[in-house]
Amino acid sequence: MLGESVDGVAVIRAFAAQKSLLCRLTDMLDIQQHAYFLTCAAQSWLAVRLELIGTLIVTFAALSAVLEHTRSGADGTFAGLAGLSISYALSVTQSLNWSVRMASDMEANMVAVERVEEYSNIQSEGLRSTPVDAKLPQVWPPKGAIEFTEVRLRYRPGLPFVLKGLNLTIPPGSKIGVVGRTGKRNHRKSTVLTLTVILRCF
Repeated sequence: MLGESVDGVAVIRAFAAQKSLLCRLTDMLDIQQHAYFLTCAAQSWLAVRLELIGTLIVTFAALSAVLEHTRSGADGTFAGLAGLSISYALSVTQSLNWSVRMASDMEANMVAVERVEEYSNIQSEGLRSTPVDAKLPQVWPPKGAIEFTEVRLRYRPGLPFVLKGLNLTIPPGSKIGVVGRTGKRNHRKSTVLTLTVILRCF
């Protein structure tokens, strides 16, 4: 939006649309900041809890070394293992942050795999050649007229019909084109009217 505003600054000034454009940009910025605030809040919530878990682990490792010191304090091996456990415990917070970040990245990247799986399970269209085609003459169709009878069309199962009983006949040798979209009101009448107008033009 900002790039388009910079490119069209002459038009904006010509129509004195600075105030409305500024309000629109402010509203868009507010929406973006709402999402950014939620992201920061979630990251802060996660960081506090991961730090708490890491602190509890370090505390447990240090407390275990202190409690075992009375029984094995003179043992050099115990001292080395106690120091090693505390040093590993100190780095557990960073490992937790890394693990959570990698898990979230994997979850985000798995969307592509889920899409590929979904697309691979989509019902395929009919065959390009059927046994009926072999019985047709080689010069078929002789004229090339197209006739639509009670055509009903929807974008996918579960959605309402966008074409509801369309009847249309296109004579041979006509050049046609469909203008507009199927989602507007009275789309069937407008499509038929548009095709009729284009046919008359050609």
